[in-house]
Amino acid sequence: VTAHALVKHLAGALSGHYERGREDLRDGFPLRMPESVLALLELVQKMCIGGEVYRRIVCSAVLEDIGISNAKYRPPGAPDARGGVERPLLLEALVRAGTHLSTEMSTLFLQMLFDFDFKREFTRVFIRMYKDFMSTILLLQEHKEIPTRMVDISVQLFSNSVLTVTMIRQERLLSTLFSNVLALCDAQAGGDSSEATVSCEHAVWTKRTYWPVTNDLVNILSHRAVVIEFLMDPQLVLEWLVVIQRFQAMDTHVRQQDVHIEVENRQWTSPFFIELELVMEQLGLLETGLAHSMGPDPEVLADPQALIGSMRQILGM
Repeated sequence: VTAHALVKHLAGALSGHYERGREDLRDGFPLRMPESVLALLELVQKMCIGGEVYRRIVCSAVLEDIGISNAKYRPPGAPDARGGVERPLLLEALVRAGTHLSTEMSTLFLQMLFDFDFKREFTRVFIRMYKDFMSTILLLQEHKEIPTRMVDISVQLFSNSVLTVTMIRQERLLSTLFSNVLALCDAQAGGDSSEATVSCEHAVWTKRTYWPVTNDLVNILSHRAVVIEFLMDPQLVLEWLVVIQRFQAMDTHVRQQDVHIEVENRQWTSPFFIELELVMEQLGLLETGLAHSMGPDPEVLADPQALIGSMRQILGM
């Protein structure tokens, strides 16, 4: 109960600081936490690194299942054991504050991910708030360490193939990643970008703001089970192709006949990396996953190579 009260107090302090800190992000400055909040975070971190038992106590408190089986120790307002806990409100509050990607919150999450129950529920909330994490990265494009903190977390979440497939089915993980790539296109265009051509000279692409998304796609599609799950769902394949289609004609070249070009445009690197990370790497992982699937479960896909061939044809590759 004491751990629950501590975590609840921390979540409340972080929630109050969340809205105020958002103004700093809009101005391009990373979040700075008050000393009182930092002291609470340090205390919780010390408990997490104090051993498996202490970490389990903290994680259970965040998931709000402390004392649920015993009414005497049940936190106020917590449901009984038969009712279960439908929504881990404290976890949502912590992750929402963590979308600012401060060093302290990122470190705390990494320490708590050793607990699998916490990891499973954290992954759900992380996916639901994925857009908020990307919004922080978009606002802090000049700070290269910010996206690295997000990737440090996500690589731990999606390293487990069983958990990853579960999140694809229950939380629309792949659809979330695809929609966030399209959201970056909208950010570049200043609104709906469905009719706009991607400008490779925009900071969204030159600074590779999309890198956390493509990194997650690579990690996710490295699982054979995910490749099968992806290709067996025509809607997911269509969503991916919609993303690819948005980048058509992104690097157009117009021949100049009457003017001498003294300095060649060096922005060719942006479309090169976009094609490599959003198309070629994904196709390579799909082919590798399908090649491995032909052995133990040849009946899973009737003609996987034909499917890959049709995808290549659609993409004009």
